[in-house]
Amino acid sequence: NSEDSIVLLAFALHTIHCTAIDAPPLCLEPRLVRYFESADLESSHPLAEALRNVIDSGDAQQPPAEQAVLCHNDLSLPHIVRTGAGGAKPVIVDWEYAASGNRYFDVASCAAINQLNDEAALRLYKHYAALSGAAEEKVIFACEQQRRVVNVTAALWQAALETTNRQ
Repeated sequence: NSEDSIVLLAFALHTIHCTAIDAPPLCLEPRLVRYFESADLESSHPLAEALRNVIDSGDAQQPPAEQAVLCHNDLSLPHIVRTGAGGAKPVIVDWEYAASGNRYFDVASCAAINQLNDEAALRLYKHYAALSGAAEEKVIFACEQQRRVVNVTAALWQAALETTNRQ
């Protein structure tokens, strides 16, 4: 959770989100439902309630087209390869989960993937806000809101993977 790493992650996210590209939408809600069904969980399972809460809140919905940005959706430090003299030019790799989506889901997902503690995640959010020119409070609120969605997504994906591996 070094400051250099957090700044690099914020810079990479900002660069990705500023890239104009036509990408398919993430469509997270149906994906979450598919993970839940693949996990073969009972409707009384705690993840069922978490899924209902995320869907009912609207937090997993695709943002309006004018707010959607290119998202990596799997940005870990090893996916940022430094090239050029002294590693000054970072290249972002591993785009298999890229899609048009919610920038704050992508930032919160990056914090989770890199296992940032609360303090380090907050620093990531603040650096991202500074780079993007957005109000710090807005970015922090939106990232924390999406953190719930990221946690439910990760838990459902893991449950689906475990069920698939058992079969």
